[in-house]
Amino acid sequence: MTLQRSEVETPPAAGIAKTTTSNSAHTHSFDMTQAELTTVNGGGSVTVTSGNSDIGGAHTHSFTITKWF
Repeated sequence: MTLQRSEVETPPAAGIAKTTTSNSAHTHSFDMTQAELTTVNGGGSVTVTSGNSDIGGAHTHSFTITKWF
């Protein structure tokens, strides 16, 4: 999964919904609201918890997103 610079600089009103790349034969959903994307664009950090995996048992991951550009 790649978070695009444009999604941070001009966050869509509905936010974003992505799926992580496959690792160990499973993926996770990853959602960020417009407000969270705006926080990142302003230099803050946001911790997002993924949805349960689709295969391999129910579990989540936490990601801390910060501005990289």
